Amino acid sequence: MKRPLCLASVIFLGIWLFLAGGLQLSKDQKPSPLEQYTQDGDELILQGTVSKREERPEYQILSLTDVQIRHKEQFIEESKLLVYVEQISNQTTEKETASDRVSVGSQIRVSGEVQFFEEARNPGNFDRKFYYRKQGIHASVWADSCQIVEKKTWDIREYLTRFRIKWKELLIECLGETYGNCMSAILIGDKSELDEEIKDLYQKSGIGHILAISGV
Repeated sequence: MKRPLCLASVIFLGIWLFLAGGLQLSKDQKPSPLEQYTQDGDELILQGTVSKREERPEYQILSLTDVQIRHKEQFIEESKLLVYVEQISNQTTEKETASDRVSVGSQIRVSGEVQFFEEARNPGNFDRKFYYRKQGIHASVWADSCQIVEKKTWDIREYLTRFRIKWKELLIECLGETYGNCMSAILIGDKSELDEEIKDLYQKSGIGHILAISGV
């Protein structure tokens, strides 16, 4: 009697997993409100909370949550969005001041052009659109202006952000840019500057799980 019950349980579990996976895939493929009502290059004004911050030599990458977007006369809500804020030296501008002081937890207001992610051009290549869509991110914005609306700091996340930045700088300093970025992807899960050819090589060689395990 136990065997039929076990078999029925396994079959039921398999059906449930199949349906759950199908529903998730359908959700991932559904266009977001931003994709439905805007086009690549449209000017937006948006406001959201910084949940993650990454430093680059020439710009910052800010991950926003609970994003309120204004496009012409429309108001759009997105759960997540990426914002690129250019680092400008030797000049004092509103954008520079805000980007230098922004921390994880701050609420910011940004204006700039929306950019949607590209799909893989060739089979086996890295699919940027699919990668970000799985994270619930459907677009990015290059900021023309950026200002802090409410200054807050999520201490633990901000500390971890600074730790990751310093650790990555040390890896690049010791190993060089190419190998430093590769080790950064494996050790701290930051693949943002990982060479596309190396990324494709990992995937085609069947060892992409090394990057996946690291949280990339």
